[in-house]
Amino acid sequence: MVVQPSGRVVRDRRGLEVIVERRIPLPADEVWSWLTAPSKVRKWISGARPNIVEPGDRVELVGSDWTATLSIAALDSGTIVYAKERADGSRAAAEAGPRWEHSLDRLSAAISGAKAPALEPYLATQRPYYERLAMDGDPVSWPPS
Repeated sequence: MVVQPSGRVVRDRRGLEVIVERRIPLPADEVWSWLTAPSKVRKWISGARPNIVEPGDRVELVGSDWTATLSIAALDSGTIVYAKERADGSRAAAEAGPRWEHSLDRLSAAISGAKAPALEPYLATQRPYYERLAMDGDPVSWPPS
């Protein structure tokens, strides 16, 4: 099974950042509760604890060996969730990208009541994509010359 990656790896002055987003067909306040209520967070990501950075806007999820910032943007037709994680290099990006693709798909599944996808297909098919993005850089992130 091939799971198509959709995220980006941007390079800025601080290094690499993996960014993955998903559109959720719910109002922002409902999506926010799925990102911040520990009982709901446990349904879509294991081993993470939420730390609210800016109420209603950004939450930091802390795992055993990673920290990511999730933010939301309200749309007329739902909400976009952005997951951002700093990566120390291409190998770290190759782990973070598939993890967030998988986690946000698990979030969508938990919200809709669907079966959660397995992690292995994400790792197998998406690691090379994210590693390559991290090595080449995402041209969208480069400042204009």
